[in-house]
Amino acid sequence: MRIVVKFGGTSLATAQHIKNAARKIGSLKKNGHEVAVVVSAMGNQTSELMKLLHSVNDRTKDITRITEVIGMGEVISARLMALALNESGAPAQAITPDSGNWPVHARVVGKKTISADKINQEGIAIIDMTKTAEACVRHLVPLLKKKIIPVVCGFLARDENNGLIAIGRGGSDITATLLGRCLNADKVIIATDVPGIMAGDPRLVKVNQHLREITVKEIEYLSRGGARIIHPSALLYKLPSQKVMIADYRSVDINSGGTEIVGSVGASVVTTRETLAFITVVGRKFLATAGLVQKISRRLSERKISIYGISLSENYIGLYVAEKFAEQAYHDIYSITHAEPRFRAVSIRKGVNRLCVTSQSFIEEPGVIGRIGDLLALNNINIIEMNTIQSDITIFLNKSDARKASDLLKSVKF
Repeated sequence: MRIVVKFGGTSLATAQHIKNAARKIGSLKKNGHEVAVVVSAMGNQTSELMKLLHSVNDRTKDITRITEVIGMGEVISARLMALALNESGAPAQAITPDSGNWPVHARVVGKKTISADKINQEGIAIIDMTKTAEACVRHLVPLLKKKIIPVVCGFLARDENNGLIAIGRGGSDITATLLGRCLNADKVIIATDVPGIMAGDPRLVKVNQHLREITVKEIEYLSRGGARIIHPSALLYKLPSQKVMIADYRSVDINSGGTEIVGSVGASVVTTRETLAFITVVGRKFLATAGLVQKISRRLSERKISIYGISLSENYIGLYVAEKFAEQAYHDIYSITHAEPRFRAVSIRKGVNRLCVTSQSFIEEPGVIGRIGDLLALNNINIIEMNTIQSDITIFLNKSDARKASDLLKSVKF
């Protein structure tokens, strides 16, 4: 079995932690597995390096120069881990950005300058999958075949000009699953300081057991809600048949127990079966009219009428309801809004459908909305309205166009 193991800062906080991690990696190798390792900086080393950088020069904004300093934590971890593995009898090689066999490549998004405190933000870099996959096959696979453990710095990448850049928040998680994909690993283990993913925050509620498994989609939803489990962008690279495990670095065998993340990220296109109607309210200064939308939603709720979509601007309120309830909803909305001094008129449009396109890649990938709009426009499909929330893009369009639009979007690789 080919395994990629990622150790975070907490699991590498001291020399003893590194020795313990090396023993567990060595055990995997003794059991016949090919092992690649991804490491974060030790403990709070990244924060300390950030403070030192500010102390020495707080005006530097060059991404490469900042990353060269901040990324030293990962370089130190990789070299110490490789040393510990070699000392324990498990041949290993530190793979750092200054070595000739560096595997992770990316493109810088936007400006080439950034303040040091923003270096860990999302969206600075987009992974170059082609170059990374080629580099993994050329440099890392031969090491694995020779029974040598590559120990790779997490969080870092080389850009198109060979400058050093940070992958961004969750960078080491991303490095681990990215290498897992490019190496066609059977399993990726994220070694952390919990026995697995809990159903609730143990600091807030009493939770005794961790989940045995959780889906990629459930991770995405929890991450949107603020849970810090594994960065959702890391799961973009998970192969469908690949196991990704959240395991406790303190456990005797990190290859057993923990929580398995099942499934994979892929774009889905879902069309609402219900035919909808679009009710438009036109007026003035709606945003300053407190409670208006609440009055409408309460009345429709009393009628057991679901709202499939809602949009609001200064001069406009738009609601989507099932077409079979359209006239009742129209009368109710009119009765509420016409009493407002800022009200102008209400209209209704039937024969509408709702199409939802979902992919975790939408969060990181620029230009997706433009691509979707262009694709539909080139095929003479008119968009009534488009809404976006994180990884979901909802499109309202004529029912007569829904099937064609769905087929077109399913044919696109997002």
